[in-house]
Amino acid sequence: MRKKESNDRIQVLRPVLVLLIVTVHVPLAVYRPDLRDIEFSPGSYLSALISGCIAIAALPTLSIFSGYLAAARSGDRGYPEYAVRKFKRLVIPMIAWGLPMAVWIYTRQSAGMAARPDLDLYPLNAEGWFRALTAYQKLPANPPLYFLRELFLAALLLPVWHLVARNIIASVLLAGGIFYCAVAGIHFGFFIRIDIYLYFFIGVFIAAHPGLSVADDWMRKRTAWILVAFMLACLSVAFYGFSDDPEHYWLLINLLRLTGPLAFMALAVYLENGFLGNLLSRLAPASFTIFLGHVIVILIVWKAWQDLVGFSRHDAAWWAFFGLAVFLSAATLGLLWWVYDTIRTRLRDRSRGPT
Repeated sequence: MRKKESNDRIQVLRPVLVLLIVTVHVPLAVYRPDLRDIEFSPGSYLSALISGCIAIAALPTLSIFSGYLAAARSGDRGYPEYAVRKFKRLVIPMIAWGLPMAVWIYTRQSAGMAARPDLDLYPLNAEGWFRALTAYQKLPANPPLYFLRELFLAALLLPVWHLVARNIIASVLLAGGIFYCAVAGIHFGFFIRIDIYLYFFIGVFIAAHPGLSVADDWMRKRTAWILVAFMLACLSVAFYGFSDDPEHYWLLINLLRLTGPLAFMALAVYLENGFLGNLLSRLAPASFTIFLGHVIVILIVWKAWQDLVGFSRHDAAWWAFFGLAVFLSAATLGLLWWVYDTIRTRLRDRSRGPT
């Protein structure tokens, strides 16, 4: 990819990818139909298609972007400064946005309610809170923020990725090994999502080989075919997940994760120069805030929805909640980011004084 084009596409795709991640965490969304006793219906199938097939390639795509940008900008600063910067941008937000969820879980546990029994927060103990906020061997209190933990550790390994990426054979062996571990469920008692390291490395590899712009040209000429092929694959895999014996579903899901980023990059080709692409680029700076806090917003909306409407599963009422949860996550957190950015800009301008 050419540097400017890749940055433009990343800006366009970030809001799309984050909103897809939001759909995965809507209550009752069908993520793994092969592991759950869910009746097949148009509603459940559509949920499995969106949240369980299309959206699962969003996190890998963001991981590739992170690896690519980290490698492309690695010459701007030394490793210690780079590591500290990653800590501030990934670990501190993970802890800050995990704290409200941890407090909520603590209050539920202290009241004798069943809430995240895998996290031992009550009675108050340091180890349980440490795991809940740092994702150490546990999903954190704010579950999707485990991604930031894996991304931080992958970023710290950037010198290793750089070294391996120089050699094609070593790169193929490393990528194949990590992919095998992901499919086989081998996490060495430490990783939560080992495949994130694979996608981060792919981003580093792309940055290390500018000649891959030839592949970018190839993709531009075949964007429609790529998108159609990906959608047909998602439609088929979602249907297969509801079959009586979907023994190969996990392998197919991992293949979608591996190939999905290509489809999203093809989508960006269509979006980047139009009105929608310009709108998405404007929304891109708020994407990280939406990712950090969407589970909190969804939890609040879900509690209110149950009180006002009641409990339903994949019917018209649930789909209304689904749309409302995604919209409010984007709107409220986007507004929060805008307020924060406005205050920060004004304070910075005031500190500089008149020019």
